[in-house]
Amino acid sequence: MRSALDIGMTCHWAGLGRVILAVSSLLWSAPVLAERERSDNLYVVTKSVADQGLASRQAAATEALLEVLTRLTGLSSIPRSPVIAEALARPDQFYSKFVYLEKPRLASSDQRGMSLSFTFDQPAIVSMMRAAKLPIWWSFRPATLVWVVVDTPAGRNIVTSGDRGPLVDALNRAARERGVTLMFPLMDLEDAVQVAAGDVWGNFIRPLAAASERYQVEQFLVGRFSVQEIMGQRLYSGDWQLFQRPLVPDGPKVSLSMLVPGGQQRLDNADLERMTARAADAVARGIVDRDLVFAREGKTQAFEVTGVTTLPRYKALLDYLVQLEFVEHVSVTALRGQALDIQLITSAERVQLLRLLNLEGRLRSADELSGRGQATARRLEWLGGDP
Repeated sequence: MRSALDIGMTCHWAGLGRVILAVSSLLWSAPVLAERERSDNLYVVTKSVADQGLASRQAAATEALLEVLTRLTGLSSIPRSPVIAEALARPDQFYSKFVYLEKPRLASSDQRGMSLSFTFDQPAIVSMMRAAKLPIWWSFRPATLVWVVVDTPAGRNIVTSGDRGPLVDALNRAARERGVTLMFPLMDLEDAVQVAAGDVWGNFIRPLAAASERYQVEQFLVGRFSVQEIMGQRLYSGDWQLFQRPLVPDGPKVSLSMLVPGGQQRLDNADLERMTARAADAVARGIVDRDLVFAREGKTQAFEVTGVTTLPRYKALLDYLVQLEFVEHVSVTALRGQALDIQLITSAERVQLLRLLNLEGRLRSADELSGRGQATARRLEWLGGDP
């Protein structure tokens, strides 16, 4: 039986099955790697258009540019300035390619049969953001694990990685617009032993935090969706709470409820997207609080980099550093065998800079391994290999 939200979920393990699964999990436990990769598609935006005329393309390009800026700043509203006003008036100077697509609809409620995909130029966008003194959110963003349960007359079910339907689609669409990546639990043997739908519904964080360990995420989102009949009307409610690891006991919580007339059997897509947008906002804020590089005058940060054993590795290192959004300039000041001295001009503070460089795993603080504090770490090890 499908739920009122028609998300197409299946019921999960219960009762005796949990005992069997508990024994099985003692014999085998598999970690799940969270998606930790560069989000190159941050610079690709698709918008619906009514036709292929110039006016429609210009309007869609302006909307797409605003979405790119939202993704790259982490801000839900972009501050207006003369630089931003000029950019929005001439968005064509910031995209390198546009392609018309037949019939893919951005939302189930969208009846227009044509969309337009823009590919924006990263250097041009970043240069404009610096001129506008906008903060920059690095494009490498770890995934956020989502534990969400839906409560309907048919029962409570946890949304899993294999589920599809309006709720999952709306969550992923909202996350894409904010430039974040979501992943859902497998709810396989190991998950089913540790977490039940009641744990998610009751916001019992400790079993959720324990179950999240295998996914190797820095944060997880807990959500609840419900539908109730009240005096002939349907009340749809949803709330979201973000938790970061190490576990923060009282993370920010956002809630939203909507009352739907009795004749309407479900939320329309616009309402559903408003509710899921709150989830994406919570996720974005959680990452932005750690990783956003604020606009300020760049400072020179000096490092010694080891592990540069060949000319291809030397080129790979410089290519990598140059394309980092939070690095304004890279210079090599000395070469010594398999090591080199570099200077980076960046508006990131040193502790934050080291965190960001360590995050992707291509550069690692060698001093950190020897016990020195990150604020004073000067040596980096290149682990990125050849191009």
